[in-house]
Amino acid sequence: QHHMKGVAEDVVLWTNHRVMEWLRTIDLSEYAPNLRGSGVHGAVMVLEPRFNAELFAVLLSIPASKTLLRRHLNTHFISLIGPETQTKKREHESEPAYIPLLPNTKVKKGKFVLFGYKKVRSDPEVESFICPLELNGQCTNGKEGS
Repeated sequence: QHHMKGVAEDVVLWTNHRVMEWLRTIDLSEYAPNLRGSGVHGAVMVLEPRFNAELFAVLLSIPASKTLLRRHLNTHFISLIGPETQTKKREHESEPAYIPLLPNTKVKKGKFVLFGYKKVRSDPEVESFICPLELNGQCTNGKEGS
């Protein structure tokens, strides 16, 4: 049994398929297929500071009403990426300029553009999505270092 730290290093190399396998091991088999073609792989899970269990649950289409399942995913996700990574993500979340990463529901399933970092066309819809002003006014409040 190797140490948690080693696990996170392995997770970085996980493919989308491997992530789905892992979901089966934690009894989320029925949701695993929702990740197919989503572009979610280990490196995104570990290295993208905004990729958290909440986003994961949304991508898996776990209904918000299933709080226990979401908590279950959260617990396993944290033990998978390791406490250090989780702490880094939390710190990133508390920064004033933080904008959560959300799957753009207008994008057809299977084309999860955010993770592909495709060239963003100057499409007003896309732009307002990248900087959602109504999000607690985080983009507009200009609160720099109080």
